[in-house]
Parts: sequence; C-alpha cells; structure tokens
Amino acid sequence: MSAGTLNQWKQSGLLYFWRYTENVRNYPGWHLAADEAGLAALTDLLRRLLGADDSAMRTTKISPPSPVVLATANNRRSPVVSPERVSWTVSATDNDWHFDERGPVLAFRLGRHKVARMLQWLSDPDRAFDTTYGTSPPIWFWGIRRIAD
Repeated sequence: MSAGTLNQWKQSGLLYFWRYTENVRNYPGWHLAADEAGLAALTDLLRRLLGADDSAMRTTKISPPSPVVLATANNRRSPVVSPERVSWTVSATDNDWHFDERGPVLAFRLGRHKVARMLQWLSDPDRAFDTTYGTSPPIWFWGIRRIAD
C-alpha cells in the first residue's frame, strides 16, 4: 500500500482506539488494536501524512472495542471510552503530541518526527505488542485481531 496522495487514502479493516476510565495507574493513555487490514491502512495513512503539507488531516472510523479486544489487554472489567472517529493531523512542530477529546471525534495532532517514530514502532506488530509509544498520554498497542470477535 501507499505511494498515493493523502486525498486518495481509503480506510479499510477495523481500528479500535480507547482509554480506560478506571485502573489508569496500570493502563494510562490511549489503547490501539486493529485487524490486519486496519493496521495496514493506518500505517499507509501515517506514511501519507508524513509526505503531506503541514496541518494535513484525515479521519479514521473507530470500532468499539469488544470484550475479546479488551481481554487482550487483560483489563476487561474497567470501563472504557472509545471515540467514534479519530482525526489525525500532522503538525509543523516535530515533537508535537496532543489529544483533544471533545465530542465524538478525538483530535490527535502529532509532529513529523512522532509520525516517523510511530511508523517505526508499528512496523513490527509482534514486537510492538503490549508496549507504548508517545509522550503523556502514551498509546499502547494490543496487536492484530486475527479472528472475528
């Protein structure tokens, strides 16, 4: 995938993005899981953002995390908040890392350096599993869902 412009990008697959409202000491920040097509589409989007103009933005649809997805993080009893969509915006400030959680769309602004490092982090999903990337708040990666929930 990739090589096209940001406006040509199309989402495929499933993305799960959530945060816990309890037990945040052990599970701080945001949490990400995907199916194979969803992770491929997300990494393609991040590559295209990296090559786009400053302030370029695209929005992804988010699937609510099922009990099976939440069980992967071993925190299934804690309530979660999951946005309907996430808007991903590339910033001119290299180390920018900012979430704005107002309304059904979670606005996520990240600098080019952070986009590149996030791509590197997600390039090996098995290695990225149960690790975090980013500053406060971090993003946890819970892997690729290979079976239907």
